[in-house]
Amino acid sequence: MDQMTVSKFWHNTLKMFLVIGTMFYIPVQKGVDALAAQEQGYMVQELFFRYGIGVLYLISMSLVPKRVFSVKSIILFAVFVFLTSVCSGFDVYSRAKMLNLLFGIILFKMVFEHIDFSFIPSFGYCFGWLMVANLILMCLQVSGHDPIVSQIGSIPEARIQMVVGFMRLKVHLGVLAALLSPVIMISYPGFSLIALPMIFFSQSSVAALAFISSALMILFFTAKKRYFFLALVGLGILASVFVLFYDMPGGQFTERLKIWNG
Repeated sequence: MDQMTVSKFWHNTLKMFLVIGTMFYIPVQKGVDALAAQEQGYMVQELFFRYGIGVLYLISMSLVPKRVFSVKSIILFAVFVFLTSVCSGFDVYSRAKMLNLLFGIILFKMVFEHIDFSFIPSFGYCFGWLMVANLILMCLQVSGHDPIVSQIGSIPEARIQMVVGFMRLKVHLGVLAALLSPVIMISYPGFSLIALPMIFFSQSSVAALAFISSALMILFFTAKKRYFFLALVGLGILASVFVLFYDMPGGQFTERLKIWNG
């Protein structure tokens, strides 16, 4: 196959990997205790992450790099994590973190070397529909007709929070929206509005601030300055209202302040 065909195949595989990899909820069998259910979910997602990167790397071996990756600070960071893991006992969890870090570096290197920016709109399109899928499931969860939640109804301790889409925990829903929104904003700005209800239900000020920061950054370079300043004021007011009247009373903001002050 020629380079263009292999490149398209690699980009499509990367899109599938990123979309499927975000599905945080893994159904479990009835009768499984809460801790085992969580471990099973993490294990399946972790294995998909590692094997998926392995497949992407094998495909990338047939591609000519578009740019050269050389960031020595990442190597120093990996050595630092390895040393801290050894000092903390190098148990099963430390070894798993080291493996995930190694695969993450490989993924970063591949994307840096082989990503073709002409494919960015197609990534934005896929990410947009991924958020639509989460929004549809959230609507089912709000109405109490979510089939996924009913599968683990007999395990009260493992029951996911009610409005979480496919993300198991509501904070993950906000993180997903904040991470995907910049790519969607560049390609399909209107599509990024889907992130607002996801961030609202996540009750995460950090996710909201990340979304606003990325939106302002993109608007700064793409929109006229008067529109940018209007957006700055409007989003600033919206963020303040969200933090003061929604996240602080019912979210984790107060708990995080206690931890930071401690």
